[in-house]
Amino acid sequence: MRNIFGQVFMCGVVAALIYGCDSAPEQATDKTAEPAGLESVVREGFFSDLPRFVDVTGIRQIGVEAGRTQAALERLNMRHDMIIGHHQNRIKGAKILDFGSYDGRWTYAAIKAGADHVTGIEINDEFVAQATQNLEELGVSSDKYDFIVSDLLAALKDIEPGEYDGAICAGIYYHITYHVELMDELKRLDLDWVIMDTSVVVSDKPIVQWSLSPYGLEGTPSVSAVELVATEAGLEYEHVPLEENASLGMWDYNAGNRVTMTLF
Repeated sequence: MRNIFGQVFMCGVVAALIYGCDSAPEQATDKTAEPAGLESVVREGFFSDLPRFVDVTGIRQIGVEAGRTQAALERLNMRHDMIIGHHQNRIKGAKILDFGSYDGRWTYAAIKAGADHVTGIEINDEFVAQATQNLEELGVSSDKYDFIVSDLLAALKDIEPGEYDGAICAGIYYHITYHVELMDELKRLDLDWVIMDTSVVVSDKPIVQWSLSPYGLEGTPSVSAVELVATEAGLEYEHVPLEENASLGMWDYNAGNRVTMTLF
């Protein structure tokens, strides 16, 4: 498998090696004009009453602060529908891993969707402290979750196969360089399912676009690269459909620069 991926990996190196900027779509060029329909009421969703999780940092193509906040909330609610809502039946009663758990938003959402227990894995101890505070303030019982401060691969190697039912891998796969190794670990852990939400490079070829961010070297794969590595690891996949007219705040999904998938 590594010989096969090595070839497509080199295609990605040829595709791009960008220094000094993040490859994620959130780094798009600013636009000062509000998009059409921005003044419309944002649809109610899971995060509508959870402003602590609304982050406008990545909403840069809308030049008006109120517009960025609205777009960020709409985006978070739609992502919840794709990551959590679409997988409600899988999540309910499950013991789940949350990769790159950040501020605890998906840990919290999974628990509210009926997860039996969620273990977040996050390398940044400040994010873990923030996530813990968020869940405590939201009244989540401490026996429903725990957080591990660790590199993702290192933490997974300490977990026995069958220990968990599923995993949420949202917003991290394009920040790593060990795409093949992670897929191998997902297979070894014998998970029933993995929810994958990731930025991707638009290409028909299985490539990885490399960039240097403040956190180090990162690799953003194309959709076909994700599919190839999953298949070679012995995993199947299906794509979660994007809601029609999902325009506000979902520019990267609409443009094919981000996808949500289910691996099983």
